Amino acid sequence: MVTCCICGLEFKQIHARHLERHGLSVAEYKSLYPEAELRSEETKELHARAIKEAINTPKAKERASKTSSEVWLRPEVRERRLKVHKEAMNRPETREKQAKSSREVQNRPEIRERIIEAKKIAHNTPEAKERQSKASKQGWLRPGVKEKHSQALKEAQNRPEARIRVRNQMLSEYASGRRKLTTHGYSKYVKFLFPSGKELILRSTWEYAVIKWLVDYNIEVEYEACGFQISERTYYPDFYLPIHNLWIEVKGYAWLGFAEIWKVFSQDRNTLLIDESFYKNLDVNLRQYFHAHFGMCFPVIPSSSECFHEEAIAAE
Repeated sequence: MVTCCICGLEFKQIHARHLERHGLSVAEYKSLYPEAELRSEETKELHARAIKEAINTPKAKERASKTSSEVWLRPEVRERRLKVHKEAMNRPETREKQAKSSREVQNRPEIRERIIEAKKIAHNTPEAKERQSKASKQGWLRPGVKEKHSQALKEAQNRPEARIRVRNQMLSEYASGRRKLTTHGYSKYVKFLFPSGKELILRSTWEYAVIKWLVDYNIEVEYEACGFQISERTYYPDFYLPIHNLWIEVKGYAWLGFAEIWKVFSQDRNTLLIDESFYKNLDVNLRQYFHAHFGMCFPVIPSSSECFHEEAIAAE
């Protein structure tokens, strides 16, 4: 029960008719007595129960759905709602919360398995394959895409870390016996053993013949000591003799563009190019070159380029 603050009578609810006797409206009564209650707790519960029952009737639900649809179809309402939604979604805390929730859901084992299975099914459908093929063709047909991709591939392949990674992979494949032929010619990878016991993997029997000649005459040599950036490519000479400051390139087969790179590289450096004509009489030509340029004399040993070739094949 509630009590009227003017006359002191008790009611379940103080109606506007009762307040008219005092010459007041409901709003004026609330302004005079802000803390006064107009309904008892029992009346409040009855009203709430009646509202719930009225809302849950099929007729009320249909009317509410129709009204809501009409409201949402108004352009100004949709624009305002979309604007509010975008602002809410672009807040850092909202994005972080959503990403965290998404990760937690996707990391569940049953969800991950379901996602993987759904992707496999979706990607293996004829429509998906055709759509992916069409999109790929359209992408490659765009101006500059092929050139950009080719340029990026060249830059990636010419990085020192990429060459080191390829060489390490080549060494592991050679050691395990999975690979014997190079990807750019017919020469086999061969193993050279220094007198100290150190092993060196070479890319051709020609390189084996050259390094064996140098080691036999106690000439210090380094294999692919460093790279040089020339014409958008990192070039690695085969051998470097630090005492003589000489760069040696063994080239039985010259790949496209090598002539220009070698011309630029040998402009201000001491270089020696061992090509097919030089290699045919390797021992004599090397003796003559070192005698003419460094004044070195060598004792005659029974080895020749043919012997080097046989030893290289035996080393494989």
